[in-house]
Amino acid sequence: MSVKINKLTNGNVYIDGISHFGSFKEVSSPELKAVQVEHNALGMIGKLEFPVGFDKMSLKIAWNGTYPEALILNSDIYATAFLQIRGNVQGWDALGKTDTAILWNVRGRFTGTPSVELKQMSDAEPSTEFAVQSFQLIQNGIEIVYIDFLTQEYRVLLVDKTAKYRANLGI
Repeated sequence: MSVKINKLTNGNVYIDGISHFGSFKEVSSPELKAVQVEHNALGMIGKLEFPVGFDKMSLKIAWNGTYPEALILNSDIYATAFLQIRGNVQGWDALGKTDTAILWNVRGRFTGTPSVELKQMSDAEPSTEFAVQSFQLIQNGIEIVYIDFLTQEYRVLLVDKTAKYRANLGI
């Protein structure tokens, strides 16, 4: 059995289809976290937790400078934006190096203008937060997960986990 090591080595961010290559220092992906409810009942020897939905998601962006077009987009808290973050995953195994793609498709809104610290002889590195309404993770051409809070869709490996839920609610 061969060991496989994968490292996310670099990336590029697109906002509404426009490349911002070199504009970001760091981007953190949305965290898909289940909201759990506790269940205990008379006669049970323990408590259980069951998922009932998802917590809100956000994406954090650390810019490597100030860009007027980004400041405008960040300032409109009502405008929906589409972000695509493309990355390169280097894999290493007994046969050598491979490169595969990782892709995040994210739709949502910027939560406000970034705060900027001005320091003598250092770069201004503003950071912003993006409130996520839909998120799709694709690696090596395979959709790992897709979730959309407004359409009530949740897929894992293309299996629709909320189809029955939507049907039960008539949506």
